[in-house]
Amino acid sequence: FPEAVEKLARENGITLKHSGTEDKDRERYYEINKEAARFFYKSFTEAKNAGYTYMKKRGIEDAVLKKFGIGYADDEWDSLYRYFKEKGVEEKILLELGLISESKGKYYDKFRNRVIFPIINTAGRVIGFGGRAIGDAQPKYLNSPENKVFQKKNNLYALNICKQDIGRQNSAILVEGYMDVISLYQAGVRNAIASLGTALTENQARLIKRYTKNVILSYDADQAGRKAAMRGIDVLSGQDCKVKVLHVTDGKDPDEFINACSDEGAARFRRLIEQSGNDVEYRLAKLKSGYDLSNESVRIQYLMAAVELLAGLENAIERDVYVSRLSQELNVDKNAILQQMSVSVRKKARAAQRQQQRDMTEQLSARRDTVNPEKR
Repeated sequence: FPEAVEKLARENGITLKHSGTEDKDRERYYEINKEAARFFYKSFTEAKNAGYTYMKKRGIEDAVLKKFGIGYADDEWDSLYRYFKEKGVEEKILLELGLISESKGKYYDKFRNRVIFPIINTAGRVIGFGGRAIGDAQPKYLNSPENKVFQKKNNLYALNICKQDIGRQNSAILVEGYMDVISLYQAGVRNAIASLGTALTENQARLIKRYTKNVILSYDADQAGRKAAMRGIDVLSGQDCKVKVLHVTDGKDPDEFINACSDEGAARFRRLIEQSGNDVEYRLAKLKSGYDLSNESVRIQYLMAAVELLAGLENAIERDVYVSRLSQELNVDKNAILQQMSVSVRKKARAAQRQQQRDMTEQLSARRDTVNPEKR
């Protein structure tokens, strides 16, 4: 809300008066982050450097680099620190924003010899940075710490740039990394955003829902990516979003896929989007991959697990569609599956009723304790 008010004020030429100390601190932090972004951008654009060379090798065009405000943190130990020291900025603030670090009473730049990705909120304020190591330095990606103006759970990378395209296309593609977003954008797929390296949160899902209810998850195909996809499905479905899961072929991430496909990358990626399955299909496929269906007893175990999954669907028509598929796939009578599902649905309903009764009992007990604390 405060960011929305600030944005409206700027657009309409209104000067806001900040009454609280915290509001003034936030404004100060925004200004310092903005100045740091300019410093990194200047290092990236005004002289030959490893960051620019790296991004050009990745095939990113100058116009796109400028659009995303890509910067470079040089390999010196304290160039950014000295820059802000000359401006009189206190070390305490720089430490809190994660722009510098401290060891044995000495200060040094947190980001060194890294490509810098400014993280900008939907109000256009620089709230943090991601730094990609050039070479073999670890960690490969280094991000700003949580602070007064930067909370990962409340923001999404590149939403400030792609929100209009998301609205126009009425869909958002959720990817894992900065480079996935940038490569897709350059290829013409301009409704992609990233979740800042963390598991998708409810706040992020609500943020996406402001622009669209249609979300396509395009995570890596490894175990971590599959786990993130399952988490994303749950969180987005909880916000009443329609979720699809896109499988990038050959285990590539979107960045690798786009670059490997040369000029046809965008068209082929859009075809993958069209072929993407919904969240139920993804869950069933993941479940199925854990069973050896050549074994009769294991097939029954899979069927029972699939029935449990489908019993959780609220839409009766949707349940019927997938029951028909299961019946054909496993050559099992549809009525038998429906009968087992009815048993499962009743069990779930009874379990939910018991939980509701327990919750009510706990609430009543808590109220009695509040009214008569001496009787506890």
